[in-house]
Amino acid sequence: MKTLAFLAVSAVLVASARQANLPDDLAGDFNKLSSAKSLKVEYSYRKVGEAPQDYKLSFSKPNMFRLDYSAGFIMADGKSIYRFDKGSKTYTVKDETEKAFAAFWKRPDVLAWAPFFEEHPADRMTTIKEAGDHTLKGTPTKEFDIVLKEAGGSVSLYIDPVNGVAKGFDLKKDDKDYLAIASTVTVGTDALPDTLFAFTPPDGSKKVDVLASDATYGVVQGILSDNCMPCHGAQNHSAGINLTNYAGVSAIVNAGDAAGSTLVKALKGDGIKQMPLNRPALSDDDILTISTWITNGAKQD
Repeated sequence: MKTLAFLAVSAVLVASARQANLPDDLAGDFNKLSSAKSLKVEYSYRKVGEAPQDYKLSFSKPNMFRLDYSAGFIMADGKSIYRFDKGSKTYTVKDETEKAFAAFWKRPDVLAWAPFFEEHPADRMTTIKEAGDHTLKGTPTKEFDIVLKEAGGSVSLYIDPVNGVAKGFDLKKDDKDYLAIASTVTVGTDALPDTLFAFTPPDGSKKVDVLASDATYGVVQGILSDNCMPCHGAQNHSAGINLTNYAGVSAIVNAGDAAGSTLVKALKGDGIKQMPLNRPALSDDDILTISTWITNGAKQD
């Protein structure tokens, strides 16, 4: 892994912020996170309309992280990424490639603090609007309403002017609304101890290739949306294939038979032209997740 790809250099980030004409408070948030050596956040995260969950986030330069939540945890020790599902008592171990590392800080539940690792956070934004003061759980914050480049995504970011870092965010994506509110945010000048990111299999757990929580239609749809649009979107239907809904996806899979499914053959380039066309191939992990979903019956969530 190229460590330099994980390092956000302050001067580079500030230059990027100026080029994007970011508001001072937002540029300051990005700069402070990218310059830090460690970050610890305790916060609640919930889909609006559902009960909140307690989250605990730990980041350490250059490439270590840990995110604990009610359903389990995900962590990286600089070489491997580990995910544990508490319900099934199963865990996975994957190489910490640059792509896998980026997939973590692109998770919606860590969005506000991703600039700690993300080199050019402004590149994910199309428009930014200063929305004035907003009190978040008793803390005065500055609100910034941002439209993201990801289809259908927008976020309200709440920055605490006292410590200069995001206190929380309200993310709207794919007709869903997610709210995160931090109780504590600690930005450090020293890296956290490596022992915090040392993985020990939880008692009674077993290693698997794919977590059951990952092999669902919802996860599969997310992978396809990220990699197969706009060619197979609601408007284009390239080759007559629409991958925006369950009916369209299920039309090119054989439930229970991943190897014999047109979708998997196309993703692997097995006897037919590999997809996505003129774009990077899907990772082995993504193809395995899709294959596992099909093998398990290709059920709709």
